[in-house]
Amino acid sequence: MRQPAAQIWGAPEISDDFKVFGNFGIDLGNGSEAYMFGNWAERQVEGGFYYRNPHTRGGVFRGPVLDANRNEVFIRNDDGDLESPGQGDLDDGAALLYGNGSPVLAMDGITRTVKVADLTGDMSGNCPAVRIRNYVADPDALAAIRNNPGCYSLIEKFPGGFTPQFGGYVDDISLAGGVRGELDSGWFSDLSASVGQSTADFYIYNTINPQLLSQRNDIPTYYDAGAYIETDRVVNFDLSRQYFPSGVDNVNVATGLEYRDETFRIRNGEPNSFFIDPNLAAQGFGVGSNGFPGFQPGDAGENTVRSVAAYVDLEANVNEFLLVGGALRYENYADFGNTLDGKIAARLQVADNVAIRGAVSTGFRVPTGGQANLRNVTTEFSGGMLSDIATLPPTNPIAIQKGATALTPEESVNTTLGLVFNAGAWDVTLDYYNIEISDRISFTSRFDLTPEDTQSLLAAGVSDASSFASVRFFSNQQTVKASGIDLVASAPFEIGSGDSTFTFVANWSDVELSDFNPEFTDENRKLQIERGRPDMRYTATWTHRVGAWRFMSRVRNYGEYYDAPTNDETVAFYPQPSTVFDFEAGYEVNESLSIMAGLQNAFDEYPSTNPHGEVAGLIYPEQSPFSFNGGFYYLRATWNAI
Repeated sequence: MRQPAAQIWGAPEISDDFKVFGNFGIDLGNGSEAYMFGNWAERQVEGGFYYRNPHTRGGVFRGPVLDANRNEVFIRNDDGDLESPGQGDLDDGAALLYGNGSPVLAMDGITRTVKVADLTGDMSGNCPAVRIRNYVADPDALAAIRNNPGCYSLIEKFPGGFTPQFGGYVDDISLAGGVRGELDSGWFSDLSASVGQSTADFYIYNTINPQLLSQRNDIPTYYDAGAYIETDRVVNFDLSRQYFPSGVDNVNVATGLEYRDETFRIRNGEPNSFFIDPNLAAQGFGVGSNGFPGFQPGDAGENTVRSVAAYVDLEANVNEFLLVGGALRYENYADFGNTLDGKIAARLQVADNVAIRGAVSTGFRVPTGGQANLRNVTTEFSGGMLSDIATLPPTNPIAIQKGATALTPEESVNTTLGLVFNAGAWDVTLDYYNIEISDRISFTSRFDLTPEDTQSLLAAGVSDASSFASVRFFSNQQTVKASGIDLVASAPFEIGSGDSTFTFVANWSDVELSDFNPEFTDENRKLQIERGRPDMRYTATWTHRVGAWRFMSRVRNYGEYYDAPTNDETVAFYPQPSTVFDFEAGYEVNESLSIMAGLQNAFDEYPSTNPHGEVAGLIYPEQSPFSFNGGFYYLRATWNAI
């Protein structure tokens, strides 16, 4: 197995990337046809985690801070200061140093140590402290540990630290098919069924589960961490027909039934990836494969959301100027009850080249199986230190301790009002939208776990509580209002013997978190929701076709937004607006084969750099709307079977 660099930055590596798509149809006669389409895709994605410093990484390497003369242990109090039971807070002369993102304290008489495990089971190993002086672990103390069968430190296996390598095998497959056609009664029918499945099978290597320290240098470094599997099944039966009653130009009627089930499954990892040794957990060693603990059997299982629905949709051209429509949808969820949602829409032609349109509708969305049961671990900055942040289901005891409750459905009201007109060769649409979502399902801010929290959870049987510095979960504690304006304008024109089209698309948007629980949504999370995307963006595209050739040029502009790298508000900033240019040229060799060459971000534009400097390897905004990898240049061929 190849050895990774100490730290890897940039985009993850994607390999074995395959995609297949098929679309088929058979004429059954009598105006009916059978159809089927589907796709299959797979790829392997792999990237590096943060470097684990052999002296400062908590839960693995970092031991207590000692007084050099009295072997007195210093602990952090509730204010985050180092404190000694004998002499109180450290004085102001303590210097704060940074090593690989983890703050450590040093002053005369104060030394850091390497974490040492007592493997005896009754803490009788008398393991010596391994002090760190001038960034070197005490070799005599390390030798004493090697000669003591009851003691062990991971610095023996990883003297230079380690960098976990995390990856997954991602598979997506879907298949849909049905029969459609006109019935003898004049109704058009469509009976269809579809199934799709997405699997992410996780693994992590070049890491360890500290709970396996009793195996010493034979501790495994590769772990199957488990998998997420989402499977969706849908069956539809739809009917539609057009009527021509007196006094009305025409009326379109559509109705139908739907059955849907969405199953989210967690497959637990191999036993080594989540194994817990109570003795080592009590000594503060991390639980699970470091960087991404394997899913435990208690987290594994299936959660299915099922529903049946019926709808009716009416649309009438009252006359040559007015179109009106309305729809109702009734849906019954096995776990969330019933809902009835509707929509009213109209379009009025006020002049030969001007029309206005508008709609009002309601919406209802239940929590997905993934939102209700998701569990994973990421490494972020918390209080200036790299630490493990757990995303937990709202039903997890740790989440419940922080105020989590079972998720409930979202409800929304959507309003749009628009103008459609022609101005010379230009076709223009201008639409205003306003969307209000109540009981919005969203991640909470991070909740830091105090030592008291951890101890009470361990006492309650939550065996991995000592692994996490902070937790977050999904909740319904927000009401969000989103409004904005969409503009689309296009015009055809001729250049020489070719045909061209110019299209301009722009969006101005505003998001307001109008109601929220400040305990669940702090100021940083609020800004991420309200300002985390550009409030203005536009795209101008020119396409030209002449003979077998076609050309495209495009300019994209993105406005200002808020970015907090690794969710750390202390280094948040507002990246400046950016403009990106794309170009493409293509040639149709024949009816089946086309060749294209293109330049995405042709002038190698990069997002604004963080004025605070590099943050955990992030030079550019974490939420940039365009790639931080600069220009992308490609040659592509497509072939269509006829």
